[in-house]
Amino acid sequence: MPSTALDRRTEIVEAARRLIVERGLEGLRFGDVARAVGINNGTLLYYFPGKEALIQAVGALLVEHFSTTSTLPAQRAALPPLDLLEDEFQDGKRRLNETDGLV
Repeated sequence: MPSTALDRRTEIVEAARRLIVERGLEGLRFGDVARAVGINNGTLLYYFPGKEALIQAVGALLVEHFSTTSTLPAQRAALPPLDLLEDEFQDGKRRLNETDGLV
């Protein structure tokens, strides 16, 4: 169990990221994220006022990750944030399929 609110928030964002990789942005459901973390919808709403805020947090996590761990080709780095996010999710989906779900 997370020891701080920041830990809980991170756990929620990671669960949302995994669900987006599996289902795409259109398949992300607030209730599914709450269940994946073991909290109720009210608690999830405490951390994120809506699905859009949660998706933005996932995007920020990915941007932070990729800005510190990899060098993006210039054409990808110039993409609008939502396009970059979609591109990264598609890449994650591809990698998930290549490894039979063991990512």
